[in-house]
Amino acid sequence: MTRPPIPFPPALTSTQNARVKHAKELRLKKYRQRHGEFVVEGETFLRQGLKAGFTLKQAFVLDTAFDNRLMADLFEQAVLAPRNTVLTNSHVQAAVAGKDNPQPVIAIFAEPKPVLDDHPLETGQLWVALQEPRDPGNVGTVIRTADAVGADGVILLGPSADPWSSDCVRASAGSVFSLPVIGASLEDFNIWRAGGPESQCLGLALEGSEPYQKASYSAPLILMVGSEGSGLPDRYMEACDGLVRIPMPGMAESLNLAVSTAVVLYHAAGALGRLDSDGVKRSPLAFKNTK
Repeated sequence: MTRPPIPFPPALTSTQNARVKHAKELRLKKYRQRHGEFVVEGETFLRQGLKAGFTLKQAFVLDTAFDNRLMADLFEQAVLAPRNTVLTNSHVQAAVAGKDNPQPVIAIFAEPKPVLDDHPLETGQLWVALQEPRDPGNVGTVIRTADAVGADGVILLGPSADPWSSDCVRASAGSVFSLPVIGASLEDFNIWRAGGPESQCLGLALEGSEPYQKASYSAPLILMVGSEGSGLPDRYMEACDGLVRIPMPGMAESLNLAVSTAVVLYHAAGALGRLDSDGVKRSPLAFKNTK
């Protein structure tokens, strides 16, 4: 068995350990908000968070995971060390994950607290604003799509699903680490927008709008999307410069929030010339010795 270069204490064997109890608490939104921390499961999410500069508070690693050479660099470079990592047995790891067959690595990161003032609207940008989205899977998928088109951030307007829930992180495929995800009120959004260069805010609505293919797009652009069933409320539509819709000649009454956002966002990004290249070279997730 491959062992880390730094000696670790024996693996945790009790689910009553304080660190285990704390990790279990973080499954609930109120405790994530109270402690400013969130949990991710799996080696890829751990690496993505570390590479993005998120602060690792605690990692739980199955004792048998040392056999996995894909993690060797994390131990050799002391990214995972006794200061921030505890070893567990399978029983404890399952308790931390809240399910059988848990991932060999579970990590707790400090939750970022971005605000709109930290990310002023700039020339050429593309943003997505979601009105009170409640489904974490939809939120995560929109974040993933926004990341894919090279958008500059996602704004969650009003009471929304927690972007740091495990369901949202999983649906984002780790894109939640790649771009700002900011909660804000509609009033703060209007102030933020007014403080930047002249911009266009297009609302994706069900009625009183033109087909998205025929609309004109200019940057900086904010695409505002409402709920699946009722669309954007009046006060949100009033914050928009125009409204677009997705034609639906079939029998379906509506599209899934994430799907409809992806359809229009990709079209808008293409119209703005943001899809003319494959973008930046993706950073490897390995940690190499730079000494």
